[in-house]
Amino acid sequence: MNTAGIPCEVCQGPCVGVPMFYSAPEPERCHDIPKHEWGKRIVNNNSLVMIDGREYYIKGRLNFPILNSDRKLSLETWATLSNQNFIDTRDTWTMEGREKMFVPMHERLASNVFNYADFPQINVAIITAPVPMLPLIEVVSPHHPLYGLQKNGLRMEGLHNIAKRYGADNTAGSTTTRRNAVANLYSKVFRNGN
Repeated sequence: MNTAGIPCEVCQGPCVGVPMFYSAPEPERCHDIPKHEWGKRIVNNNSLVMIDGREYYIKGRLNFPILNSDRKLSLETWATLSNQNFIDTRDTWTMEGREKMFVPMHERLASNVFNYADFPQINVAIITAPVPMLPLIEVVSPHHPLYGLQKNGLRMEGLHNIAKRYGADNTAGSTTTRRNAVANLYSKVFRNGN
């Protein structure tokens, strides 16, 4: 797959091959709120989000190993937080050693990862990481396909085939067009198999 010219979400350099990183800018719940109300109702510091002073979210990394490779598909996605977990996380966000202070927090996925409509029911464990890293998110719903993919991995060939099927290998056109093609790839990849 040729993705030359598509900027990497991490380093802004050109992607080579199938993009292996994607970041959701906000939890899905934000899209239920009219855009003109976001400034009044949503507090988003890019890692923690609070909606209406009563809904809480954290961004973390959901990693999927690639079979027969040392690579992984890494998604920065969102999970819910209880009020107390939000307060504890916020208060220790920049504290060295924070990863030793918390047991995994059991919450729910808050991003529509690859068009699984049941994402709000997917149980996850949020594992605090050292400063400045985002926490890890592990799917703990054993009967959900995402659980198996996270534990067992996905085939690179499958990722390439899906990229081709959904046009993420088409680098003609503007950077926005190419970025949309990659976003389209990631919005479809697990829904249509690996």
